[in-house]
Parts: sequence; structure tokens; C-alpha cells
Amino acid sequence: MTGFDALPPASPRLLGPTPLKQKPALPAGAVTPAAAATAAAAAAAEMAPADLSSATSPDKANFAPTGDVHFGDKSPDAAPVSAGDKKIPDFVKEIMKKKEPVASYRVGQDQSKDRLDQRVGDPHLSLPEAVKGAQDALDQLNLPSEQRQVVQQQMAALMGKLSEPQKQEAAVYLQELFSKRGPALGGEKLGALVGQVATMASRSYDPRVGDSAAFALSSLRDVAAPESISQGATNACAAASIQTQLALKDPQRYLQMADTLAQGKAFEGMEPNWSFSRETGRASDTGRSISAKLMQNTIMEAGRDHEGQVLNSPSKPGVEDYDSTLLPGPVPLEEGVPQPGENLSEQEKARLSGGTDEMGAVGLRRKVLPGTEDTVLYHSGQIEGKPEYAESEDVRNVSHKAQVDLLRQAAPSRENPILVNIMHPESNLHAMTAIGMDQEAVTLINTATGGVERIPIADFEKLVVGVYLPKSE
Repeated sequence: MTGFDALPPASPRLLGPTPLKQKPALPAGAVTPAAAATAAAAAAAEMAPADLSSATSPDKANFAPTGDVHFGDKSPDAAPVSAGDKKIPDFVKEIMKKKEPVASYRVGQDQSKDRLDQRVGDPHLSLPEAVKGAQDALDQLNLPSEQRQVVQQQMAALMGKLSEPQKQEAAVYLQELFSKRGPALGGEKLGALVGQVATMASRSYDPRVGDSAAFALSSLRDVAAPESISQGATNACAAASIQTQLALKDPQRYLQMADTLAQGKAFEGMEPNWSFSRETGRASDTGRSISAKLMQNTIMEAGRDHEGQVLNSPSKPGVEDYDSTLLPGPVPLEEGVPQPGENLSEQEKARLSGGTDEMGAVGLRRKVLPGTEDTVLYHSGQIEGKPEYAESEDVRNVSHKAQVDLLRQAAPSRENPILVNIMHPESNLHAMTAIGMDQEAVTLINTATGGVERIPIADFEKLVVGVYLPKSE
């Protein structure tokens, strides 16, 4: 085991926001959004950035203590978040005054889950109109005739396996794939992707997946519009962000992974996690798409399969160690209906439903995304005046300014999505995907909302606590 030997015995910080659209009661020990924002602001106010004007490697900054804070830690003995009398920066005060703080960063609905949901559910959109929209988008690509013909053949094969409502949904996603997806795909990749979805639509899947065609369309939507992937009412922000990055960087691998898992098979050692199959109709329904449930739960489970990478180590071989039903859902159960996990202790519930810690995301990114084997966490933040993670081959303790400078050097884009951790004003410690950066702001995909945000550089420097990049010596 490398790097993880250096982890301190105390519980590491867990990634996972309180969902923005659904706000159920928080489990015991969870951090409220207001408390998290207050603590984040206090930490930001005290952590002075270091000067990197002449540095060629991350700055080993001296950090000011931020108090006994365990952001997102849902363990029963987690310390409460308290900012004390520390000054809250004015910009955070202004954000917190708004009814929907996140709205100040939202780019709009052009690239969001909401827009796609509205498009699919538009009562005025007819099937012929939807199909024409997809066909027109394909024509505008001006592909070589042979490639265009292959794509059209695969489209016809897919449509032949769908019901009428599913055909309209597929047409919306195909139009998205052809006209709006970034990075855009060439003709050969488009033909292969649509062909894979057509194969999936008639595949014999594990019954817990449900309708094969519906699962195929859910997966098509993910690769057509990765920024619309949502973690729903879960704390799986790291898993959802890594899922999003896979859909951006390698959509073919994404579909292969989804297809393999849905058949009940392991994908490169990652066993499918089926706890989501107990969500339907329960108060614990997380409100995610079927592909998001399977992909995110599996990635969360994969973290627990690697000793030392996450807080929640496996209990027994072959036993699922992540249970998405144990998080409180938006609808109370009827009286007399058994509560999910009612026979489990609070400590066991916390262990099974806990989020991924910051170091765990290093291992998960390496596991899911090819070519990221040299990923390390450039980390900032302290508990009781001591670094949360000791320096190792997997961790570099750097200042906030160093993180911003390193991110700028890495040039995040849709072709090069980068995992970051921030103290989001409406969340706990939250993993997001950076897909752009200029002199004014960082552009990020937020799986808590299923959309794109732009956070001004000045704000981002106060809120960022972790950046996952290749080693920089």
C-alpha cells in the first residue's frame, strides 16, 4: 500500500453535499448547509494564500487552524461544525441572503438537467418534430457520406427497438449528441456510440435494472449531455463527478461500463452495487436516473474495495458496503412501513451510507478513468492546526493560491475535465468537475444541480480545498 499508510487515525473529511433540490432531514452528525457555509467562510478568511510568482512546484504553505471541523462527516462521533466568532467574508454573506445561493453561480439552463427534462416532457413536441430535429442536427455535421450512412443505420436500429414515447426521448438525446455535446465527436465515434446504445436497448439485463431500452436511453443521455448527470438526494458527489468525467473523456468506455454492470457482471474488477433497487417507492428514493444509480453506486462500492482509500472499509467479502437507501428521502414512509436499515445501528448506517473521503477520490479516479494513474491530491485545509493528510506520494499540502495556479496551468476543459473539492456555499465539502478557466472565473459541472456554474476566481480561491492533478515535482 502506497501513500495511504500516512493517513491519520482520525476520520477524514467526507465528500458529499446536502442535495439542493431535495432537502430531507439530515442524518445525525450531518452538517447543515448554513453551518458548512459559515465554517467554509471562516476557513477561507483565515487561510492566507502564498506567493507563487517564482515557484516551479506547489507551495508548501503554512496554514492557519480552522477549528475542530469535520465537514460532511456523518459518523456518530463527528464533531459539530462551529465557526465561533470568526468573520464571514462579505461575499459569502451576500450569497447566503439569497433564496437560492447557487443561482448566483448558475450559467443558465442551456447545459442543465432541467433543460433536458423540459425538452423530453414538452407536451407540444411531436415525434416527427423530435426526429426531424435529430436528423437536421446530424446533417449539419457534414460528415463523410460513409460515416453519415453508418450513423443513420444505427439510429434506425435503435428506433426499431423502442416504444413510441421512447423514440421521442431518443430523438431528443440524439439531437443533443449531434449538436450540443462538448467535446464534439467524429463520425466514426458517433456511429459506434449509437450502435452500442442500440445493442443495449435489446440486451437481457439483470431484472433489477428494469426495462433494457429505458436503461439504454438513460445511458445515451449521460454521454450526450454529461453536464446533466445528477447525484440526486445522495452524498455521492465524488462518484457522480468521476462518472461525469468518464462520460466527457471516453463515452465509449462509459457505455461499456454501464452495459457490463447492467448484465450483473463486474467491470474491470468493479462489482455492481444493487442497493438502489430497494429505493423505488420508498422514502429513501434518491431521485436519480437508472444509469446514475447503477454507475454511482458501483463507483461508491469500488472505493470500499480498496483498503485505505476511503473511511468505510469492507465488512465482509462479497457483501455490499454502500447502501444508498439509508439516506433520508423526500417522502416520509407511511406508518407501519419498515424503515430502511431499521435493524442497523446508527454507526453501521453511517458506515454504509457515508460519502467518499478526499483521499478515496484519488483511488477512485485512478480506477475509473484510464490515464490517471499518476493523480495526486493537491490539498489545503487543517483541523486543529495540523494537516489532515501527511505529505506522501499521493498528497501535496499547498495553499489556496497554489491550487488556483496549478489548476490554471492544467487548463481544464471538456476534453480535460479536472476533479476539484470546494466548500460550496449551499453544500458540505463538495466534489465538482472543472471544465474551463479564464481570467475571471472557473467553469464547473455541479452534479448536485445537474448543471454548469461559473465561480469568480476571487470566490473560488477562498472556497477551493482540493485539486486532483498529475504529479508536479
